[in-house]
This record gives sequence, C-alpha cells and structure tokens, in this order.
Amino acid sequence: MKKELILILICVTITSSVISAKTNTLIRYYDENNWIDVGQVVDENYFVNNLIDYNNDLYATHENKTYKYEGETNWSFAGEIEFHHIRVLTIYNESLYAGTDFGSIHRYDTDNLSWEYCGVAGPNCNHIHSFAVYHDILYAGTYTGNVYRYDGDTIWTYVGNPGNSTIELWVEELIVYQDELYAAKIAGFPPEGARVYRYKGDASWSYVGEPGKNENPHINDLIVYNDVLYAGNYDNTISMYEGDTSWKIIDEISDGAVNCFQICKDKLYFGTADHFHKQTHFYCYDGENPWFDLGMPINGTGSLTSLACYNNNIYGTGPVDFKGHVYRYNSDNGPPTKPTITGPTNGKPGIEYDFIFNSTDPENDPIMYIIEWGDDNTEWTEYGDSGEEIMLKHNWSKKGGYIIKAKSRDINDAESNWSDFKVNIPGNRATIYSLFQLFFERFPLLERLLTLIRAA
Repeated sequence: MKKELILILICVTITSSVISAKTNTLIRYYDENNWIDVGQVVDENYFVNNLIDYNNDLYATHENKTYKYEGETNWSFAGEIEFHHIRVLTIYNESLYAGTDFGSIHRYDTDNLSWEYCGVAGPNCNHIHSFAVYHDILYAGTYTGNVYRYDGDTIWTYVGNPGNSTIELWVEELIVYQDELYAAKIAGFPPEGARVYRYKGDASWSYVGEPGKNENPHINDLIVYNDVLYAGNYDNTISMYEGDTSWKIIDEISDGAVNCFQICKDKLYFGTADHFHKQTHFYCYDGENPWFDLGMPINGTGSLTSLACYNNNIYGTGPVDFKGHVYRYNSDNGPPTKPTITGPTNGKPGIEYDFIFNSTDPENDPIMYIIEWGDDNTEWTEYGDSGEEIMLKHNWSKKGGYIIKAKSRDINDAESNWSDFKVNIPGNRATIYSLFQLFFERFPLLERLLTLIRAA
C-alpha cells in the first residue's frame, strides 16, 4: 500500500520504533515518496496560512488573498479581503467565514469571488484567533482574550473574558465538547501558562485545568475525537481531558510542538511545529493503536500552519521551507499479502501450540494481524514490520476440527484476503481392548465364565 503523506528524504532510511499512546511511547516510521506536491499557491518567499474544504472544494489563503485548488498542481485566485490578513477560517450556516488580523469577520461569496463584511468582534480587537459554532451560533475568540457571539448582520455581542484578563491574553482555540463551549487561553507575555475554560452562559466562564506539563506555555490546538477532548501543546505533549480540572498526558512527541489537529477518514492527524529548527513531521492516530509518524512533506524546517481533509485525503502546508507549496499525503495504497500460517496440524485438547504468521506490504508499511482461532476466539496483534514473523500461542479445550483464519492490515487500513489453516484436535480415545479390560475388572465372575465357555 502507498503511504498517505508526503515524505522527502535525502538519505533514505526505514526506521521503526514502537511506542504506545497509553504508555507514553511512539511509533516512528519513515519511507520516501509519501507526500505529493499539489502546487505552489504563492511565491516561494511567502507561505500559505490556511487550508479548508468548503463545498467540496479546497481553498487556501495567503495574507488577504484566497485561492481555490483546480486539481493536479493548479490553483486559481478566488478573491481577497482588502487590507486585512486572514488568520482563521470556519464554516457556519453553510457559508465560509474568515477572521482577520484587524478583528473583522467576513463571509465568502463564491459566485462573485468576494468577501462580505460582517462586523468587528468588539472594540480594540486586533486579531481573530479562533471560531466555534455552539448551539447553532458562531463564536469568535480574540487576541484581547475576549469571546464574542455573532448575532447577525454586523452585530457581535461580548460573552466574557475567560480567566484573569490582566495576565491572560488571546483565546487560542474555541471548541464544543459534549454540548459545552470550551476556550483555550494563553497566560502572560511571553506566554507563562496555558489554561482551558468552560462557558457557563452570559459572560461567565469556569476554569477546567491546564493541559501539558507544569509550565506548558501554550495550547496550540484542541479537538474532539471519538468523544474525547484532546489538547496539542507547545511543550511537545498531547493531553486528554478527564473531567473537572484534570488533564492526562498521553504522549510526548520528540519532533516539536503538537500543532494543527485534523480528522480524516476516521483518523486523527496532526503536525509538529518547529522547535530549534527541527523538521516538520506528520502523525496519525486511529484511537486504539499507537501514533504513527508519517514523515515529512519537505526536507527542511518550519512549523505546520494548516491541515485539511479534502476528498478523503490529508493536505498540509507551512511557512519558510514550504515555499508556498501545498502537499497531499499519498493514499493510493495497496493491501498486504495474504498471511502464511505455519504450525502443527494435529494436537490434543488443552495443550498450547505455536503458530507463525507472516505477511508483507507492497509499500513496506507496518502491519498487524487479525486471527480467528475457530473456537469463537479472535486475537488482534500490535503493528510490526512488514515481513516480520509473528508467533502466537493457542490451545483448544475440546476435541474437533478447527480452521484458523488470518488476515493482515496495514496502517492505512488496507486489508489482505483471509488465509485458512486446518488443525485437528482428536479426543483421547480408549482402545476396545482397554474397554474390555476395564469391564472385566469390574465383573471378574463374567470373565471366568467366558473363559470356561471358550475352553469347553
């Protein structure tokens, strides 16, 4: 199978190190040609700020300009907001909205390739940092730490400043989780802490904890995945909300700050932000197995600025070394081979036997195995290297003929066909002679009678 993200390495290596998200470990996996360049949107001295799928079209923004993806490596100009740089995009009531660095909000007109002015989110508001749709109403988080509710036309209503407005600055993220609105804020400048608040109505907010390590200065992103609220943090950690004010660190990433969550094909993706000139990486999580490092779209450094899911593919971009380009993770993926199964074909009830399973993936992706033992027991393995033999033990408690079925699956969910392997577990059958011996031991007079009859 082919990998789903772009990876350009000068020195081609394949490295695999297993880490579980539940044990603060990380699976790292490298290969080349995972990412496909889908075009240069702007001049190489600039970069793309945002990517979004709107009305089944992929849009990108740079400063105050909007671009539309036309396929292959082609992008077309699709309008601009005069004088104002676009900082954030969202979809509300089936329309595309943009928040700018002057605190204004605009609604996109696809027919005229223009942006309609929808007001400013409060006085002295010089940045829109985040949007969320809560109870069918659009909310905006700002650089001044205030949150505003959109009441239509150009009207925005103040709904509070979560936390301590004297030391806490911008609202980095707004998100709805379990039908409640949450806000992530940055404390101090330079940032000295990151806190999350829950909206209580009117202009009231309650404190719900601080994700990351003790001195995590920044929450880069919040997302709800499989009904769990996650925070991506500047201190390289991923945190999971456990209720009240409790956050649990479930992973720590070595390649930089966790940035730009995105859900695509029921998987959670994110990228890393540059820490001390480290290379940008992309990761994938399916909710059960460990995180996978899906490589780098560029051979260089820089922070990821945006991820988008478009046509069931992940698209990513960033500043500096991205040089105005957008990349698509390659999802043209082939399934692994049907597993071979080796082991004994006969056995006894209650005795454990070893069976070896082996499969290879055409793109050399990590693979796992699903085993049905024929006795209503099913086993799932962890991911391992393509071509690596996996040995599993099993026993059957009852006599009979059993068919072991096995298939392999790669990290992109491509599955092989099933393999079959028959095992016969006969019972401990006694011979007829043994039965007669047992019978005569119980009835010795009958044995003597039969002996006399035979002698007559």
